[in-house]
Amino acid sequence: MTNEKDEELYMLNPKEFSKSNILIGSKFKASLTELKITALALSRIKTDGNNVFAEMKASELRNYLSLSRSYFYTALDRTAAKMTGRTIGMSNPDTHEFDYMAVITRATYKKGTFTVKFNPELKEYITNIKSNFTKLSLPILMSFENEYTFRLYEVLKSHEYKGNHISIGLSELRFLLGAVNAELDAVKAILIGTKFPDYDKAFEVSPEKIHEDFRHFHEEIIKPTVDEINEKSDINVTYVLDKCGKGGKVYQITFDVSNKYETESEDIVLNETKIELSDTDKEEIIELLMDDIIEERLKYKDYITIAEKSNYDIEKVKRAYDMMKSSRAKIENVTGWLLRAIEEDYDFVKNKKNSSIKSKNSFNNFQQSTLDIEALEQQLISN
Repeated sequence: MTNEKDEELYMLNPKEFSKSNILIGSKFKASLTELKITALALSRIKTDGNNVFAEMKASELRNYLSLSRSYFYTALDRTAAKMTGRTIGMSNPDTHEFDYMAVITRATYKKGTFTVKFNPELKEYITNIKSNFTKLSLPILMSFENEYTFRLYEVLKSHEYKGNHISIGLSELRFLLGAVNAELDAVKAILIGTKFPDYDKAFEVSPEKIHEDFRHFHEEIIKPTVDEINEKSDINVTYVLDKCGKGGKVYQITFDVSNKYETESEDIVLNETKIELSDTDKEEIIELLMDDIIEERLKYKDYITIAEKSNYDIEKVKRAYDMMKSSRAKIENVTGWLLRAIEEDYDFVKNKKNSSIKSKNSFNNFQQSTLDIEALEQQLISN
């Protein structure tokens, strides 16, 4: 960007806004224009009774979106149609219940003002968000020139509090970035109505894929996306391609994320804070294992043992559980299997000659047994 553009982005008001992790974790294909307009709208939320809306002037939209005056109306028209057609929801295969709703109910352009109206049913997830949200920098988001950068940055920031290492199954990552269209009927038939969506299978059936070959996906999307995040954002990102099987096939990518502005002493304090968990924190982690991570029903003391063995590291337990679910062998002792996986740091799994890991990608794929608005915090699937 030019220095003049840098100055314009710096003057953005507000500079920071909160976005629900529910929206960040939704899987859909969107243009950079749609992503930026949505970010601007979420940063300018207004309420009037039960109405939740945002207003943006055409002049600022043209400026921040770098759209020419001749193309502006056409681009805005197409984006409005996409935004109002976006829905999120959840389903419960056990009780045969589901609930889907539109995020944006209306998008209007009149007399130089673009107005976005949000679904009032999602009010608590859009304004005055109390929990499960991420603070995002509007100038940073608006500086990105690639929709994949925008989406990956959001995803990594939303999981930053969990620690530096963030592992995401390859197929799910494609859906999160919008490199595969999750809104097609054939794909939705696989992703919706199951506790553990098979993203690998959904990827295979989708006719709309960008860079299906992993080498191209890596070179054309992952590498330039990470480079742009490192150049323009407040975090530094490196990554490792996790492989398995005889041919060394990549099944997930582990991102290492660090804040550019944290000093070494601050890092030490943060690390100490993570170790010293309160009893309440520990209980919440155990409840997550019971309700959201481990599908099988175990004894309560087993959940405590698993949590203690992992040092209350949710990501470590999730990785071990994903590997267990991908195993072709029937696991009789779930607790023993997970404890061994955690203790041996998965090496015994990776080194098996006939290991064939098919990740179920439980990343951001939680579900509760009740059907109400709170269940949206557990599992939301873009429709």
